[in-house]
Amino acid sequence: MSAKLKPWESGSEFHWMNLSSFSNEPAHPAHAHLYSLGRTALADTIKFAMLGMGWKRLWISTYNCPEVVAAIESTGIETAFYFDTPFDPVSVPTHIASGDAIFIVNFFGIKSKEDYAGIYPLGIPVIVDHSHDPWSSWAMESKADYCIASYRKVLPIPDGGGVWSNNGSPLAPDPLENDRSAAEISEKIGAMVLNTNYLAGAPLDKDTYISLFDQAKKKVFQVAKQKHN
Repeated sequence: MSAKLKPWESGSEFHWMNLSSFSNEPAHPAHAHLYSLGRTALADTIKFAMLGMGWKRLWISTYNCPEVVAAIESTGIETAFYFDTPFDPVSVPTHIASGDAIFIVNFFGIKSKEDYAGIYPLGIPVIVDHSHDPWSSWAMESKADYCIASYRKVLPIPDGGGVWSNNGSPLAPDPLENDRSAAEISEKIGAMVLNTNYLAGAPLDKDTYISLFDQAKKKVFQVAKQKHN
């Protein structure tokens, strides 16, 4: 796409911005464990719960990011699916068994805790993804076993993730190895800067920075997959 045409952002990837204009209100509770990647925060939590709490199967909503599903499956946990979308009532899963847990997503920040009132009586561990609204009262006051967030969805940063528990559920230790390399982060920042220049009317092709975003994503996923295999 030529820079002469009307520019658009690329999905959930932000261009580089002046962060001084943003609020410094934290997007996570003080007791959160922070990661450089949201998917690694999720995968580490699942692996930790499999080893320490006997999780065997994770229920996942039918409307979900394929990369997130792949990260979950890379942990080796069995998966099952229940119907849920941003605009439909949740269909509470049946055939719950010992060792089950469930993964809920606050799609686009438009869902609420009340939408999932039928989940908690199941009596199984709950993980809630608050990536699209980590500042919500639901996220900050949630009584779910675990809350996670991928911060690039709502903040103009290359990546970043967090996991926390407001009810005292034990967290996985902080990552023993870096889940991102300097080269991968540089690629992501480079793509963001090129995106800024493109939006400002610089004579470059949109595919130039999109390909950098894609390269960084592929490398990050490979590193995360290797870590959990």
